[in-house]
Amino acid sequence: MHDLRECRDYGGGISAWDCGLTVRNTIISFSGDGRGALCMGSGTLELSCCDVYGNIEGDWVGCIQSQYGISGNISADPLFCDAPEGTSACSSIPPALPSRRRIPTAT
Repeated sequence: MHDLRECRDYGGGISAWDCGLTVRNTIISFSGDGRGALCMGSGTLELSCCDVYGNIEGDWVGCIQSQYGISGNISADPLFCDAPEGTSACSSIPPALPSRRRIPTAT
């Protein structure tokens, strides 16, 4: 078992270490330990319809940087009701719902 205090070194949300991962319809948010995603060694991540938001060391950075704004990927507050208390239910209408998706344009 890993010491959770070491997780910040490997990405707070998801890490691909010498493997390829496909991630769909997922929210990776509010990690206080590291970036939203991290690839180590030969690891790769392919994201589609994902919301990566509010991670302390960055959201769409590193190995997933080029995927922001394509394949339905966004960065918007998921509107969790009470995240500090561990409640992950969504308030209002979350931006990750397909009807609310706004695909960002590159600048």
